[in-house]
Amino acid sequence: MSFPTRALLRTCAALLLTGALAAEAAAQDPNATFSYTYLDLVYQTEDVDGFDDDATAIAVDGAYALSDSIHLLASYADGEIEFLGAGISLDTLTVGVGYNSALGDRTDLYLRARYVDAEAEALGLSIGEDGFSVAAGLRFMAAERLELGAAVRHLDLGGSDTGLVAQAIYYATDQIGLGAGMAASDESTALSLGLRFQL
Repeated sequence: MSFPTRALLRTCAALLLTGALAAEAAAQDPNATFSYTYLDLVYQTEDVDGFDDDATAIAVDGAYALSDSIHLLASYADGEIEFLGAGISLDTLTVGVGYNSALGDRTDLYLRARYVDAEAEALGLSIGEDGFSVAAGLRFMAAERLELGAAVRHLDLGGSDTGLVAQAIYYATDQIGLGAGMAASDESTALSLGLRFQL
């Protein structure tokens, strides 16, 4: 019996993108300026349609600001899920570029596009798929050290899936933030917890 490969690869990529978007927001200082140079470590769990068990992953996501409005993106996630008693390994790599613009002293708009490469492996067999994702979102400093955010994300990887992402990040210091996020689409619902390091 085969497992649903295309849906699984979308899940693999969605896990990574959920973690990345769940940690989108980070303040560089208490005056509500946003940093686009950072490194995120994220734990993710996702309830996927058609699977009894949740998918889980550890992701590393980073961004580097080239200018006040352009930043580069890269991320990698290593995850797993069980299907019919077999463990399935999920790996996703993304690279991309983003544009950000201030809408006010406390709000930024961002647009992002990523190339996505996903691979699933089980019982010695592996399959891969590549595609792209785009996202548009807002970052808002609700308080001196609390940032809220929301985004719309579209993933095209062996099929298309569009979902919403919401997140909150509390900054214990100017360099370290603790984040939590939720993403929902037609195929899955995901939760994530993350740690951000401002570089």
